[in-house]
Amino acid sequence: KASTDPGRFHVRGYNAEIEGRKRKRFHRELPIIEQEFLNILSENNDPLFLIDNISIRQKFDEAHQQIPTITLPMNMPG
Repeated sequence: KASTDPGRFHVRGYNAEIEGRKRKRFHRELPIIEQEFLNILSENNDPLFLIDNISIRQKFDEAHQQIPTITLPMNMPG
């Protein structure tokens, strides 16, 4: 059956190795981009940038708490 075939993800174009690399890159670059954004805000004397009446720094902190430390897929034997 196609729904239980171990290779079904490859047929759909999914590649765990590529996704893992993208996730690693994202987790490496995101803090740098966030810091650049906060630096630009402070340079423009606007450290209280709000989204839904919540400071952007608080939003960043909440988002970091929600992301598990290990989100990369485990290598499957075979």
